[in-house]
Amino acid sequence: MPAAEPPEYVRHCLDRLAPLGPIECRRFFGGWQFRIGGEQFAAVLRKEFYLRAAGPLQAEIAAAGGRPFRYSRRDREVEVPGYITPPEECLDDDEAFCDWARRALEQALANPKPKRSRGAARKRRQGKADSGG
Repeated sequence: MPAAEPPEYVRHCLDRLAPLGPIECRRFFGGWQFRIGGEQFAAVLRKEFYLRAAGPLQAEIAAAGGRPFRYSRRDREVEVPGYITPPEECLDDDEAFCDWARRALEQALANPKPKRSRGAARKRRQGKADSGG
């Protein structure tokens, strides 16, 4: 089965982020994730661009006007602060857009997520099934 082709908005984001280097773009929870060096630094979720950020960088983006990703789940709204929009003023400024994305990328590369083996995930699922969980 061939890989899905990113929609126009995702391709537009990729074009704007081209100065960062070759970006791997693939499906992610109904959206699209952007990776360099094997680390995710951004995503498009529900047709909106989000940076993946934590700690001081996340606080700085929020202070500049970034909004965390939110979604509704049954009777409540869930906020995912690790995904935050870049400040609005940079949405029309490619250089500022890339600067924020570069900072998110640098953070992702400096703090890589531990890689899980596929076998470990299978064992976890099997353990849950065996325990009735």
